[in-house]
Amino acid sequence: MFFTGNIVGTEAYYDIGKFYVSHNGYQEAQPYLGKALKFENVPAPLKKDLNYWQFKTDSASGDFVSAIQHYQRSVFLKDSLLAGEVLKNQFPESAIRDGGTGKKHQAAGEGGTIAKKKAAAIGRNYECGPAPP
Repeated sequence: MFFTGNIVGTEAYYDIGKFYVSHNGYQEAQPYLGKALKFENVPAPLKKDLNYWQFKTDSASGDFVSAIQHYQRSVFLKDSLLAGEVLKNQFPESAIRDGGTGKKHQAAGEGGTIAKKKAAAIGRNYECGPAPP
């Protein structure tokens, strides 16, 4: 007997389903995980985990086609979340916000970077490279 009518929210269904799966209650977990996946606007990290646990219950019950679909969706979401984190670390929000100009250009003013101004001050042509020996 499953009581899914009085439970509110994706996370509540997720927690109950995860509990049953962790205690090898795969059949008991399926209604809760299925109901949690039907909610709208489920956060991607939670949807990734829901698909993973649904994969476990499907494979335990012998529904291998559904298990593969849930596993593929879980891996896709995991890769997408990881790629988003990598991009966020490679391109900080401040670099995107200032158009990639960076702080060096701001510190040097309109003329260019600090390195260009130093090169011009000592008489070398920075644009053509260092002077020949």
